[in-house]
Amino acid sequence: TTAASTAGSRPEPGVYTFAATGSEDVKLGPFPAEHRELPTEVSMVLVHDEDPECFTTTVKLFEQHSDDTTLCASPDGTVRFVEHRKHQSVGGMSPTVTFKCDPNVVIAPSTDQGDIACAISLEGAPVKVESQMTGSAKSSPATVEIAGQAVEATLVELTFNVSGSLSGTWVEKLWLANDTQLPVQMERELDLSGPATLKESNKLVLTDLTPTT
Repeated sequence: TTAASTAGSRPEPGVYTFAATGSEDVKLGPFPAEHRELPTEVSMVLVHDEDPECFTTTVKLFEQHSDDTTLCASPDGTVRFVEHRKHQSVGGMSPTVTFKCDPNVVIAPSTDQGDIACAISLEGAPVKVESQMTGSAKSSPATVEIAGQAVEATLVELTFNVSGSLSGTWVEKLWLANDTQLPVQMERELDLSGPATLKESNKLVLTDLTPTT
């Protein structure tokens, strides 16, 4: 394995702060496109799920956009990317884009690369969206400096091709701390078009390993 994970561990719940750069462009149906620049800092709320292996993060990118991601770490060191939800406000609408993945293993004890696939659905919008994402998950060792401290991590690179109502590409990079699976850095390049248009390019770097409550 490329991950030196603590089996079954989870990050401490609370509110984390990330230094942020990037922007997004979003369009839904007949509504005009909206361009948004990221603030210099964004927050991430982390909560433990009922399943003792899982936790959910909510990254608040803008007032009009937050992302929920559920990750699960098994005792054997396997990490799964279970679900990703985008909550966005566009033209007076508040749609939710949901990505549910199966297969969904992003870190495995016996290999550094595997297949991953997700189904996309859109709720709360006047247009119907159903798409499929197929791609790969690659993991490799990495070190990230957080507040002057070197954090040993595993870089997870998710690369998707998207087809269906929405089509395009999505590349997600997650640096997960080896001891807790805490996301300490995140990067995204997302370019989807169809009844809805979603373009994101951003980089988030954790500023402190200790959350506030």
